[in-house]
Amino acid sequence: MKYLVEAPSHLNATVSLPPSKSIYNRVLLLQRMIGQPLPVQPPHIADDTEVLFHALLSGGDEVNIHGSGTAMRFLTAYYAATEGEAHMLTGNARMYDRPIGQLVEALRSLGADIEYLDRQGFPPLCVRGRRLQGGEAHMPGNVSSQFISAVLMVAPLFDEGLTLRIEGPIISRSYIDLTLSLMNDYGAQAGWTAVDTIRVEPRYGTQTPSTLLAPLSEEHFNSQQRMWIESDWSAASYWYEIVALYSQPDTRLTLYGLNDGSRQGDATVRHLSSLVGVKSRFMPPVDTHLTPLQLHCVPTHMQQLSFHFINQPDLAPTFVVMCCMKGISFHFTGLGSLRYKESNRLAALLTEMRKLGFVVREDADGCLLWEGERCTAETHPTINTYDDHRMAMAFAPAAITLGSIVIDSPQVVEKSYPQFWTDLQKAGFTITPLND
Repeated sequence: MKYLVEAPSHLNATVSLPPSKSIYNRVLLLQRMIGQPLPVQPPHIADDTEVLFHALLSGGDEVNIHGSGTAMRFLTAYYAATEGEAHMLTGNARMYDRPIGQLVEALRSLGADIEYLDRQGFPPLCVRGRRLQGGEAHMPGNVSSQFISAVLMVAPLFDEGLTLRIEGPIISRSYIDLTLSLMNDYGAQAGWTAVDTIRVEPRYGTQTPSTLLAPLSEEHFNSQQRMWIESDWSAASYWYEIVALYSQPDTRLTLYGLNDGSRQGDATVRHLSSLVGVKSRFMPPVDTHLTPLQLHCVPTHMQQLSFHFINQPDLAPTFVVMCCMKGISFHFTGLGSLRYKESNRLAALLTEMRKLGFVVREDADGCLLWEGERCTAETHPTINTYDDHRMAMAFAPAAITLGSIVIDSPQVVEKSYPQFWTDLQKAGFTITPLND
């Protein structure tokens, strides 16, 4: 299936964003480890979260995590530290091309029993759980931060806890900090003891943290535990892109569910977008958690944007498309990890931007550059999403500048933002299904 996306002439809308996938997935694992019931599955849950939810709820000898890298990493660590259980972790074809060797080797160094079922360093895996002594482990910092988060979250189950030494530059450090913060919410004692060292003591609390308890909207409500999960700043980034591309003084957008002072790394979008003409401010809350965030356009004379995305790599596709559409040249660094996401996003961005007439370049160090180079655009381009949710959502707003755009395999947004197309329609966009 394909979607033809057409933008309205102006924007004045209100959007309730989905819960943060990063927070929700960590909360699910933490709830399981302290022996508390999992929250009732909410409507319109992201595919990544649903996969992890059902795996933790039902278990089983074989667990197919499909395309969820988060579930593969978190469950590998969790099953390794779950004494007396054995699980085979499988997935889709792309998952078998996503490296997991650094996580497996770190867990093996702590005594874990993990077997590769095909290629060394890649899923599928057989994980035989056992009681782990813990102690000291080393992991490189220039791989997925989810490897580090996975080991950290199970470390309180180790007899001696864990001293984790991280070697080299650390990418996506904000996600590691988010993990540590949530662990401490749940009664763990975990934190940085040096610039490259984290210490986790051997214990968790037994209660759901009060910071996650409150009355809330239907989308984020759990009638059993009254659990609230902050909305997703990654999802908010596409709405910042939309506002930026309108560039009209009367453009107005209100987003609900976000926190001022959020622990999510992608909250940086709020400040980075201000450089390209999108200002935002939190308004007085309508209740405890539904604080409106209002976005509007202001004039900007920005001609070139440089940013190091080492801690927010998922924002890069959004800003590549946004800057090209606005004619802002850019130099984006710290993007090496994008080669190992749901797609090779570096290669994908270069290919799809060329369809639209923009010659974006990649250098050997994982940098993306555009200095205004153009080529002949395809007459009727169709954006290939490469089974990657962020490619679909980053390119859809280009309809504002181009008049319309066709997105292939639009259902991929279900991985993180199932209501994306519906929310676009509520904001006035026209979404027309096309036959293949």
